[in-house]
Amino acid sequence: MKFSIIMNNLKKIIIDRLNAMRITAVCEHSSWILKAEPNAFDVFAVLDKVVTVPLELLLYYEALWMNPATQQPEHDMEERIKVISHSCFVSCLSAVEYFMKDCLRKTVKGPMLSWYKKKEKAKKHISFYDILKKSQSYGIISESDFNKLDGLRLLRNALVHNNGFADFDCEWNIDGVVVTFKKEGSIRHKLWGFSGLIETINQQTERWAREYLQRHSIQ
Repeated sequence: MKFSIIMNNLKKIIIDRLNAMRITAVCEHSSWILKAEPNAFDVFAVLDKVVTVPLELLLYYEALWMNPATQQPEHDMEERIKVISHSCFVSCLSAVEYFMKDCLRKTVKGPMLSWYKKKEKAKKHISFYDILKKSQSYGIISESDFNKLDGLRLLRNALVHNNGFADFDCEWNIDGVVVTFKKEGSIRHKLWGFSGLIETINQQTERWAREYLQRHSIQ
């Protein structure tokens, strides 16, 4: 990959996308949730904070690499971008998983309460997948939304628990980001892919939150 292509990915796609995601998370989604349900965990403020440091690192590297005296080999540049973006993606999705579980813990009325109480009484673990699947069955998210969120979940799990390798064959197109899982092979996507997926996390979380909080009371 040529230097100019890497820098184009970094500036025009990754940095701009992360900046846009932060603005949307704070100015739109966070403002909405604080007014709609003050007792809810403000996941959007957390997403803003999670993205801030990786974004600052990318801006630092951009300035460094634009100076011919401090340019790094292309492969090293690409690897740094991947590591920073990967870490940001994992942290964002983990914050969302916590948010959904916290909403369930605080729920006092609504269609998913009975299911949650049964799981809690039986002392059964409630996984991220369980919440997404049950949300789909109650119409809180569509099948398309479920597929996007579950694809993000599988990617996160493979990155965290399997060193970025898949144990199945599949290909997802998540809002224009093509993610390819190959059994016993590393997961593949474009260099800018994580920034696009982080945007999707923000959008999908807002959609889930609006539907869930409209149908449930929490305290």
